[in-house]
Amino acid sequence: MFNDIPVAKVVSLFGLVMGCAFITYVVRTIGYFRIIAPEYLGFFIETDLVMGAIRATPFVVGACYIVYTLFWLVSLVIDHEDKIVRVTRPIHGIKRLSRPWMKTVALWTFYFALIVSGFVFEGENFFITLELSYLAALYVVIWTLQQYEDYGKINPFVGVAAMLSVYTALINTGKWEAIVDLNSSNARYSITATDKSYVNVILLRTSASGVLLKAGKDIILYDRSKVSKIERMADQIKLK
Repeated sequence: MFNDIPVAKVVSLFGLVMGCAFITYVVRTIGYFRIIAPEYLGFFIETDLVMGAIRATPFVVGACYIVYTLFWLVSLVIDHEDKIVRVTRPIHGIKRLSRPWMKTVALWTFYFALIVSGFVFEGENFFITLELSYLAALYVVIWTLQQYEDYGKINPFVGVAAMLSVYTALINTGKWEAIVDLNSSNARYSITATDKSYVNVILLRTSASGVLLKAGKDIILYDRSKVSKIERMADQIKLK
């Protein structure tokens, strides 16, 4: 079965997934460091790009699977559109709600809700903003798939809206990861460096060249060569 798949297609698909993985890592890292020490953003993108992309690959593969499933479902709905219209025709107002301009209104409503939520929901409540951003991304991706299935091309406005929505969702994912690391991390470490030892610190990020940690209210970046020992404090581990 797999012998029938063109090698060029497999290579193109692999390249697409890896490209998306690199983009995903970079955008999520931008969101992360908007909350935690923006001055260290360039350092971690440069030194942890390859490993970061590898860690982001499962997320990208999962997202691609969801998009493929949505594409299949949208195609299935379009194939049975006549039956769906016959069923929904007796429902008052359903035709008006299916008009194309309503999709644009719904999309801008999502964006407006996102902008407002950014000012209202902070800290642990930022999860609500994260959910709204993924709902907006899901909505516009479905819209894009429907348009491609109907016309074989994508309207530039819808394409830009899709990229903006996905970008916003990834940025907010990075921000949420930073909030969780700062406020909800149960893992604590003891770290020994050349100039100082730290106990009960939060290990935020590590790369081949650096270690980023939170000690008290301070965010500290160490060169990896200056850190001789990192130990997880076992008394902080809890079974759930």
